[in-house]
Amino acid sequence: MQVFKLVISYKVLLPVGVLIIFAYYIRRNSNFIRIRGLFNEYVKIFNGAKEQIAFFFGVPLIFAIAFAQIGDLEDASFNTIYVVSTILITMFFSVLTVLLGKDRNKDNQYTVVLKQTISTLLFEIIQCIYCVLFSFVFQMVKEYLSEILRTILSGCLYYMIFFMLLNMFIVVKRFKVLIDTEV
Repeated sequence: MQVFKLVISYKVLLPVGVLIIFAYYIRRNSNFIRIRGLFNEYVKIFNGAKEQIAFFFGVPLIFAIAFAQIGDLEDASFNTIYVVSTILITMFFSVLTVLLGKDRNKDNQYTVVLKQTISTLLFEIIQCIYCVLFSFVFQMVKEYLSEILRTILSGCLYYMIFFMLLNMFIVVKRFKVLIDTEV
């Protein structure tokens, strides 16, 4: 009975759930969750520009470390994350709907920018979903975690938030280029 309680405890089930999600993330040929492919398509928009890659991945890291040192997330912060993330997901799907209605028979450069923008939007949607899932799990278990682990997980969540917000600039810029291009 003791073993059964341990197996179904949150201490076992949460890491197993995280491992399953991670396994699907690194899996090459998943028909349902194609996150690895979306990430690869997202990185392609930088065309090997290491400075831009360092900027979009590094600046959120700097902010995350700084904010994690300031303090852990409070319950009100989680509520804000939930509301903002769901609004962003709705907005991203709306923009995606507009982009999918755009003419794909234009010149090659337009088509490339359109595909990159769609990939970036899909990546942003995945980021928002992960942010909500991570926030929900973190909020539920944070009182059982050590202070160091809470700080590390807060830093991870801060990174996800800043990374998501910084990438919105890419979406806005590319959306503007697509809208300004005459049909």
